Amino acid sequence: MTEKHLPLLVNPSKLAEQGIVLSGKIEPKHFSRFDQEEIGTLSTAKVELSFKKNDQGFSIVEGQLEVKVTRECQRCLEPVEQQVKVTIELAILKSSIIEAESRPAALPEHYELFQQTEAKVPVVDLLEDDLILALPLVALHDHCEHKDYQPEELPEVEEKPNPFAALEALKKDLKS
Repeated sequence: MTEKHLPLLVNPSKLAEQGIVLSGKIEPKHFSRFDQEEIGTLSTAKVELSFKKNDQGFSIVEGQLEVKVTRECQRCLEPVEQQVKVTIELAILKSSIIEAESRPAALPEHYELFQQTEAKVPVVDLLEDDLILALPLVALHDHCEHKDYQPEELPEVEEKPNPFAALEALKKDLKS
């Protein structure tokens, strides 16, 4: 069974009222803020999002995002593939609520705020920030072969006389 593509635009508040679960994939080209040259290359993302209302009446999005990112290893400069799993926990708030107060007191702290300014928002907007933040800071293989690296032989350093030796001799003369 092949997974279907997620819709590009969703109305999170409406989906939360209906208790919808979306499951599918998103092509890398839709992650517009994910700079392929700077960050790496994405595979097709597998996503599962559950839209619901919590006990306080807030629209909630919970889910998982799984993607492989190919980046440049910072040790050997060869490509390294990293599996990234992201947990999504968002509270969807209308613009008017966010402007009235910074964070609703009844909203649990573990939910990140998402401001819904339009009726429909790109589904990628719900995911992209968390994906970028979940990336490992430095891309590294577990074990790298340094194929082309040959350490240079360090030139021999000749012993130079200590410039403070004369001061030390004066100090000894003063003590005696």
